[in-house]
Amino acid sequence: MRKLDSNERKLCKTIGKIFEQSIELSKFSSDMFIRRFIFNDVSKTYFDKTYLATSNTINEPIYELNKQYNNYGVKNTYSRNQMYWIGNIYGCISFLYNLPSKHVYKLLPGKDIIKYYNIYHTFGLEEAAIRIIDNINYKNNDYTTEGVKILKRLINKHDNSYNNCI
Repeated sequence: MRKLDSNERKLCKTIGKIFEQSIELSKFSSDMFIRRFIFNDVSKTYFDKTYLATSNTINEPIYELNKQYNNYGVKNTYSRNQMYWIGNIYGCISFLYNLPSKHVYKLLPGKDIIKYYNIYHTFGLEEAAIRIIDNINYKNNDYTTEGVKILKRLINKHDNSYNNCI
């Protein structure tokens, strides 16, 4: 498994900080914030790696989501540390497995990913992400790798049949 590069690591930390700040600044529960952040265009620049070239602050996406959505009055929240870790993990899984953030959320909604916090929050970021993905038995369909394997098999089969003719 590959490691995160320095920009991806910075983006994971930034997403974690946004999630952490949402405890104080957002109008809704942690689960609702996570879902709204992931499925809103606000998060696009973080997961497509263009955020590092912008001048946005960490609080801007939270303010934007507060403007777009109403408060439902229910404010069950995770701790600041939990939210920071969740943001880091979402970013890490998205980058390591080259998955859109929406797909990562569908695999691991907030209420499911928080279950891994007590077990994996002391692990390194990549290690925790890999173990979580392994725990849910996710199979990344890497069609390019599979295609190369099939082509190699076909080429070897063709070479062997050619050698038998000589």
